[in-house]
Amino acid sequence: MDLNSQYFRHQRAMMQAAAAACAGQRHTLLGEAASIARTIAGHQNRLGAPAFAGWSLLG
Repeated sequence: MDLNSQYFRHQRAMMQAAAAACAGQRHTLLGEAASIARTIAGHQNRLGAPAFAGWSLLG
């Protein structure tokens, strides 16, 4: 897994959510960011190296 790519996708979704024109779009983008965060966290946990246990809750 390319973690840099996943971190980029997460950050982009968070920035787009912050700039969303409506609540529905914001909700969708935050859901996308949360899904990406879970993927990253799962990968890190499988490696036995969680970078920051609560980072996926930020936002």
